[in-house]
Formats: sequence, C-alpha cells, structure tokens
Amino acid sequence: KIIAGDIISMAHKLGHFVVAEGVENKEQYEYLLKNNCDFIQGYYIGKPLDENGVIKLLNNNWIGECIAIEGYVVSDYYCLYF
Repeated sequence: KIIAGDIISMAHKLGHFVVAEGVENKEQYEYLLKNNCDFIQGYYIGKPLDENGVIKLLNNNWIGECIAIEGYVVSDYYCLYF
C-alpha cells in the first residue's frame, strides 16, 4: 500500500494521471480514492463485457470517464496492478 500511495503522489508531481487496474475489493478501491488515484478499473468497478454488453452501454449513451481524457496524451499515465 505504501508504495502504491508513493507512486500516485510521484506521478501527480510529474503531471501525469494514474490508472489503477485490477481493483477487486472495497478496501483497495477506498485506499485508491483516499490517495487521489485518477482512474480505477477492475472487477470491483465492473466485470468485463462481451461485444453485446458494450453495444448496450453505448446505445444507452454511457460514457465512462476512462474513455477519453480531453487534452492529454493517452500514453501519459501510470498503471498500478493489484
């Protein structure tokens, strides 16, 4: 946990966004929120979708904040794996 918090802090000081991948439980999720992680992905947020599931979300005008970060380069982020 301490290392993850330091990585988030360091990335922010360098002007980057942080994406945590593989978040599977409430404890991890709350820790990341407390440490100002920018984006969180994993089973705790939502299970992987098949093609029909994605189409259904898009047809309902669902837009997740992880789809695009306006004004930033896509490769300009750090990933944390849990």
